[in-house]
Amino acid sequence: MTTEPSVGGGAKAHKAFISYSHAADDRLAPTLQASLHRFANPFYRLRALRIFRDKTSLHLTPELWPLIRRALADSEFFILLASAEAARSPWVRAEVDEWLRLSDGSLAKLLVVLTDGELIWDGASNDFDWTRTTALPPNLRAKFQLEPLHLDLRWAKKAEDLSLRHPRFLDDLGTLAAVLHGKPKDELIGKDVEQHRRFKLVTTLVVIALVALTAAALGAAYYANERRKEAVARQLAAQSLLLAQNSDQRSIVSFLLALESLSRLLTHEGARALQRSATLTRDFEQNAVVKAMVVRPDVDHLLVATQDGKLSTWRAPDWVWDQAQAPDLPPRILVSTERGVERLALSFDGRWAAVASFDDVTWIVEATTGKAIGSLQRHDPLESLAFSGDGHRLATVSGTDETVRVWNPLTGREVWTLPPGQGVARRVALNHDGKLLAACGADGFLRVFSEPEGKELYRQPQAAMAEAIGFSPDGKYLATANGFNTHVLDARTGSEIDAIGIGYPVHALAFSRDSQLLAVGSEDGAGVWNLRARRMDTMVEHPTATGVVAVAFSSDNKWLFTAGDSEGRGIIKSWLVSPADVLQAGQKFRLSVMGNRTFTPQEWRQYFGEEPQPLAGAQ
Repeated sequence: MTTEPSVGGGAKAHKAFISYSHAADDRLAPTLQASLHRFANPFYRLRALRIFRDKTSLHLTPELWPLIRRALADSEFFILLASAEAARSPWVRAEVDEWLRLSDGSLAKLLVVLTDGELIWDGASNDFDWTRTTALPPNLRAKFQLEPLHLDLRWAKKAEDLSLRHPRFLDDLGTLAAVLHGKPKDELIGKDVEQHRRFKLVTTLVVIALVALTAAALGAAYYANERRKEAVARQLAAQSLLLAQNSDQRSIVSFLLALESLSRLLTHEGARALQRSATLTRDFEQNAVVKAMVVRPDVDHLLVATQDGKLSTWRAPDWVWDQAQAPDLPPRILVSTERGVERLALSFDGRWAAVASFDDVTWIVEATTGKAIGSLQRHDPLESLAFSGDGHRLATVSGTDETVRVWNPLTGREVWTLPPGQGVARRVALNHDGKLLAACGADGFLRVFSEPEGKELYRQPQAAMAEAIGFSPDGKYLATANGFNTHVLDARTGSEIDAIGIGYPVHALAFSRDSQLLAVGSEDGAGVWNLRARRMDTMVEHPTATGVVAVAFSSDNKWLFTAGDSEGRGIIKSWLVSPADVLQAGQKFRLSVMGNRTFTPQEWRQYFGEEPQPLAGAQ
């Protein structure tokens, strides 16, 4: 004996059963079901309510009917989508009959949603006017005791009407959901809006997290690929340097390896290997030791002052290997003295030269003409001298008592004096307008003073006495070189910005004209430090007996000049600063000088361990 299911009793599997005509409401019924599932539903739950809807459009059969009965018995409410088609549907009439049987004829939990046709109530008979009512099945005749409230959705015919974002549909749905939830409609609609906002927020956060994870994965892959490229490029540069000193045939392979290294990744190791394996620039030889070197920006000439009191001028075309060689200007005699030159300095713009002779006279000379425009009388040897950036001030340090004097070089007038002190000054530098003076002595302290009273602004301990000091043209930086280290300081406060080590004692410093690059000359060569990126952009080798004693940039910062001494003669080398420029020059060199020579298949297999591929630097 089977037990008949009943609508009353314990908790139901479904909150409601939707009865409808597939012919009339095949679009509205599933939308209504889905909307009730989602309405006021927390984003972390699957649905707010469980609503049963018969998805089949088949005729009622003995096989299907038990399933429908079971669903009806397991539903708390019965939602009738009333329409003319539903009124004529035997399936709907059967479902209504079963609901009436299960609820003992009670219509308390039968909810009517009008989708088509008419519902006309007759107050006199206390029933619907069945002569004009077309939307209800006839088995509901004389079942209602009072006029039931119903939801009119006849207006919702278009797809855009059936959306929770449509205000009218949301309001009507709230009316129906309020009955099912047993809560006020305003509370439910507010909750739905809040849940929608939370859902959008969570969705946005999830999307952001997915984008971040994707970006991180792509970034990791890119980083790994770049590290692999860098490792291969550095290996090729190292192989090039190893081969550079062997036979002519191997030097060609050295050049090709360096070119391939730079073509794969621009590194200063690759640039150094390429410039070492090919003559991309011209060297300049001097007959005496180099004392000072600057580039004059207005005519783009390299000015080189030597210990014999002469000034040599090198024209810009000489700097590039593939341009026509212009004749050098004859060396100009700055000072003729029997006892020779003790110290020599050039102004930053190349207009003036200060020549300190052993005759206790410091001559101020117009560098372009060699004409002496004044002199500074002194009674002791000079330890060092330096121009301000604008050339309107000249600082000198006594080699006897370390007295520092600041002069107007054009008038010969002494502007102010820093009294002698124990180990206070051996090296000095002036900023662009001569208002600040930096001095470092044997006591290892860097001191900065201001004009005109010589007030000490700050002092910084150094590891050793500075071999070179210099202000940047914009006055922002102050660089000091002592021992193996170069320090870049804030010129106004003395706080350290960068510490640069290149593995050899440093003897010379020079800023570029835009104050973005700092050249550091050492016993083995030179490096170019990028002050904005805070990295070493270029390293070059220039081994001489004295190391690099002077460095200078071309006016466009494209070239670096290094000067060293060998057996009493000055050797000046020119270098391309940017690895990209080195690569471009190397490609031109290969095409014009080497006849577009590339690796042989045997060389490629030897150095790359794979079948030959097109040279990355080939054009």
